[in-house]
Amino acid sequence: RTALLYIVFFLLILGSVWGEATAEALFLDKIGTDSYSFRFIAEAVFTLAFTLIYTAFVDRVSNTHMLTAICAITSVSLLVTRLLLIFDPNQSIAFYLFYLIGRTARVILSVHSWTYASEFYDTRAAKRIFPLIGSSGRIAGLFGGVALRFVVPIVHAENIPYIWIALL
Repeated sequence: RTALLYIVFFLLILGSVWGEATAEALFLDKIGTDSYSFRFIAEAVFTLAFTLIYTAFVDRVSNTHMLTAICAITSVSLLVTRLLLIFDPNQSIAFYLFYLIGRTARVILSVHSWTYASEFYDTRAAKRIFPLIGSSGRIAGLFGGVALRFVVPIVHAENIPYIWIALL
């Protein structure tokens, strides 16, 4: 089960690394730095709102169902964002949404991933195993950063949401 959690965390973080890096690049390329400060304010509001929603439901739903729901909501949101990019490629709302979804998903998944993993281990085992599982994030970041350079020319930056959905 540790290997399975390692793989799950790796894939979730890999998708997040690719998605966030692409969202940031597209945002800067299409919108520029003029709206950069507004983006941080929007990110804080968006993330806070979804964190409060998450908090309201996390103790009422099983951790497995919650993880599934987070991945499903993120996938649908990314798909909507991708469709916005297809139908109106100059629409700045799509680039804002792509960025905000990425940041918010990362925060919620980071919190819930550890809540989910804590179901499988007692405190003593968790102290030994969580650093190992946590290393999946560093490995995913390293691999994701190197691989993204080769992935984007093949699939194009606007299509990274599809890969991110597949990794969820």
